[in-house]
Amino acid sequence: MQGSYTEIVISAPGSAQEGSTVSVTVSIKNIVDYIIYATPVLDVGGTILQGSYVDIVPGDTNVQSFEFIMPGSDVTLTANSWCESFYFDWQLDCSVEQTIFITTVGAIDISSMFGLMMVVMMMGMIMKIAK
Repeated sequence: MQGSYTEIVISAPGSAQEGSTVSVTVSIKNIVDYIIYATPVLDVGGTILQGSYVDIVPGDTNVQSFEFIMPGSDVTLTANSWCESFYFDWQLDCSVEQTIFITTVGAIDISSMFGLMMVVMMMGMIMKIAK
């Protein structure tokens, strides 16, 4: 996503297991022809993670890494680039979102389990009849 001064990109997995450590990078590229002072702010489902304040020269990209523990539900990440203006106040320049979906390991599909149980029962009945 592109703002007036920056272009911002989130790199994160599409899904994660509850309790796992999720690594995310936020890239801020300077798209103007002068040095900007910027910082990424990552909102992880209401928890704010603040990046470092950095000078970014024209055309360069600053990449910062974040980590969090995946909760028990999907998480929407919102990454914002904040830039200091010529008046020394901070302005929100660009914002981008990405959702990380919760995954489960070894989850049993009850309908499949019921179907398998029915097949086993039918096979048992056939075996009894065949004797």
